[in-house]
Amino acid sequence: MNKNNKSTQESLIFYPANIFLGFLLAFLIGVTITFVGAKNMGIYIGFGFLTIVILKFFGFKDRVLLLIFFLLVGLFLGIWRTETVLQNSQHWVEGHYNGVGKVVKFSESKENYQRVYLEIKNLQYNQREDSVKIKQERIIFFAPLGIKYDYGQRYKIICDLKNPKNKYPKFNYRRFLASKKVYQVCHHPKIEKINKTDNNVAGTFSIRVINFLDSQKNNIYQAIHNFSLFTEQRINRFFPMPESGYLAGLLLGGDNRLPQSIAENFRRTGTTHTVAVSGSNITILATVLMFLGITFLGFWRRHSFYLVIAGIVIFIIMIGAPASAVRAAIMGIILLYANQIGRLAGSLRIIVLTAVVMVWQSPFVLLYDAGFQLSFLATIGIILIYGPLAGKFKITNDFLGIKSIILVTISAQLGVLGILLYTFNSLSLISLLANVLILPFISVIMLGGVLTVLASLFGNIFGIILSLPTEALLHFEITSINYLAKIPHAIIEFDDVSIWIAIGYYILFGLGIWSWKRRDKTDL
Repeated sequence: MNKNNKSTQESLIFYPANIFLGFLLAFLIGVTITFVGAKNMGIYIGFGFLTIVILKFFGFKDRVLLLIFFLLVGLFLGIWRTETVLQNSQHWVEGHYNGVGKVVKFSESKENYQRVYLEIKNLQYNQREDSVKIKQERIIFFAPLGIKYDYGQRYKIICDLKNPKNKYPKFNYRRFLASKKVYQVCHHPKIEKINKTDNNVAGTFSIRVINFLDSQKNNIYQAIHNFSLFTEQRINRFFPMPESGYLAGLLLGGDNRLPQSIAENFRRTGTTHTVAVSGSNITILATVLMFLGITFLGFWRRHSFYLVIAGIVIFIIMIGAPASAVRAAIMGIILLYANQIGRLAGSLRIIVLTAVVMVWQSPFVLLYDAGFQLSFLATIGIILIYGPLAGKFKITNDFLGIKSIILVTISAQLGVLGILLYTFNSLSLISLLANVLILPFISVIMLGGVLTVLASLFGNIFGIILSLPTEALLHFEITSINYLAKIPHAIIEFDDVSIWIAIGYYILFGLGIWSWKRRDKTDL
């Protein structure tokens, strides 16, 4: 009997889907070891392939060799891709710049400034050829609030280009910007808008067509962004601060609208995820749309699922499609689909594949983007822990979804605990209680906010009437967060948490999940 069980476990290891999972994980490992400074990895990989030949000579099973082969291929691709992107991010020439730049991303507004992203042509030194070439580069500059920079608009720029400097031990600012494909910062900028020219007047027919299509794309993106700004203006008209800032964060994403003291209270209570563009926004939006589809539109649950997907896509476009939102949307849609078909526990490979696609686009996000790490690990935690627990406890008649909220919160918190400890040197002890208090009402608040904005289009009086109950719920949630944050020892602060503690935690986390799955004989 024991031999049969051992044989079954070995066959699962070499199952094609699990070999593919190993390939994906090897890719992520390859990215990691390249960033931490491993040298001459190509030599080690060469020895790895030589090992396959030797093992084949001594008669090892083909499935063992196949597994090793795919692990080595994944490792090689991770190293090659990371080295390629690293080379492109380095050796940009610093100094005075006088030229033209194009806005390639919607401005990101903070408490007292905004970040503007431009694409320019700049000089980059090529070490291999010992030469300098002109290449496209994305830069960033900081501007006062209130100045509008249209997407796709060209500007004349005069500034000093400098490479970003790292000021904090645990935050590599230079590589964080590189994860957004930004390689230099524009200091002391002088910006002048370039008037649009009639692209149909000059140039070949193909150039005129390309310019026309590019102009139409810019106009569409700008129109969607303007709608987002219009929505936020309506929210500010019918709700006072800080309720308006909280509601705008729920609907449009971002905690930068909240006063600093309240934003700090959200951090202390572990509820910042509700106003950041994260999987939480996607889950809440999906809940509201599913409710509307089933209750008001009379859809079957399967048809409402497609309404949810369409709503998520429109939401992401409306807020300017920031990378964090796109990431959360992809993971959220996969999670919803897996839950829809009853394969939540089997969706781990798809989530890891999603992460690999994102890391392929920008390897820097794996180690230098806390948003990517938190959303990915929270999703992993929910898949590995919540799915089996929900099935085991057979959650039914869940009033306000409290049981599900507790399990989801615990699962997500266990997934992100190591990164939270290392990155923020703190641990919120009140997070579970805070989430149980506020999450059941967020769907109602978001629905009330949407209805308020829509009703206001027919007259301010309708917006005022619908805003009153929503404002009361917003006030209750903010008051609860402020009160919980003041509880003594609500959060434990550490002087400095070593990266080895985080690594050790995830090793124990992985071993615990593996032991649990092995005992229950469930597949990932």
